[in-house]
Amino acid sequence: MKNTNPPKQRDLKITGNPVDTEASRCESLILLTAILFIEDERLLGAKQLAKARADFKALTKHTMHIHEALKHLSDILQVNRSLNLTYIKIDNNLSEVDTSINNIEQKINNAKQALLDNNPPANVHAGFLGDLFSFSRDFKQKIRGFQAELILYVQARETESRYANQFHGALKKRQLIKEKLSEQLGMIPTQQAHASELVIDELDFAKIDARYQSASQSLKHHTQRVNDCLNDIKMMCEMVTHPSLRERSEGLVNYNKAPYEDLHARYTHAVEEFPFIAERKENLLQVFRLFQHSHNIFLDDLYKLNNSLASIVGDSDAYFQTKSDYNHIRDVVLKSRRLESLIDFLQIASLQLNQMEKLSYKNFTIALSKLIDTTDCPWLDIQHGLINSKINAEAQL
Repeated sequence: MKNTNPPKQRDLKITGNPVDTEASRCESLILLTAILFIEDERLLGAKQLAKARADFKALTKHTMHIHEALKHLSDILQVNRSLNLTYIKIDNNLSEVDTSINNIEQKINNAKQALLDNNPPANVHAGFLGDLFSFSRDFKQKIRGFQAELILYVQARETESRYANQFHGALKKRQLIKEKLSEQLGMIPTQQAHASELVIDELDFAKIDARYQSASQSLKHHTQRVNDCLNDIKMMCEMVTHPSLRERSEGLVNYNKAPYEDLHARYTHAVEEFPFIAERKENLLQVFRLFQHSHNIFLDDLYKLNNSLASIVGDSDAYFQTKSDYNHIRDVVLKSRRLESLIDFLQIASLQLNQMEKLSYKNFTIALSKLIDTTDCPWLDIQHGLINSKINAEAQL
């Protein structure tokens, strides 16, 4: 999502310690161009951008090599792109569940309408079709309930991940502070106890721990709810399966302890009793197969969703920043593409810097402009933004 507001004055211009070599100015031009583009497009969070700015200042002071600075920035961009892709995958996983449910509902509705269009006798409706339609209605409610629980489960996984990161970060920092205080205070037990109290007061560790534990309990609850829904769907599927093929042949009840009726047994009886049902035996078996396969469909959807959710680890700030900043998945896809394009630009620009034999700032800035403006380059979608950022970078250098 492009920032349309006028760019703020950036504290990146080199003052008091000017770049004193042609090579250093060329190196700084690449990094500053990238940083200014990142700011304009809001591709990084405040902490990550501050780290990039710090690397830039270190580069201008000759305390960091260009390859190290570019690697740091590329790593940050890669992490952000990975977490953006995770956000996209999770959205796609939930969309796939919705698509699966819509397809199942449509097929059930079509089968029901086809039966009704043939004007079934009243005794057929009372003897079997009424139970089938009731089962179908309950099944549709069950799979929509699974979808609702899945959304709550995703939110619980996200929340638990956020607080887990905070907890482990606070735990690590708490230990470091404790060790530092121990060195200063010595090994006297009373002083050690005082040091521990200071650590807890400093980090408010108990509050962070409480939030994490609460999020973990909430995740366990929603995980169980999703599994309960899947278990219900599985047991309903088995009620339209031949008894010899069921994993559970007796005592099939849902997690609310209500028994399920054996619809397959009712169907077998109806085929023998009603010619209307016997004539449509194959059509009804197709509907039963649809029920039977549904559990595996949703189990596979949950498996893919869990794989996507597992990626929200480590520095997940970018994931949550993306979730809060972007209202539509298309904007996230666009950001991901811009991150990838910028990574490609940094790699090629760095190679060009190494390959130029007579490295002068004037020659390099001309060459860099030509590189950015190359036809069919990997960064074509951000070409205009890179040109503007390079112009601004030249003005600051």
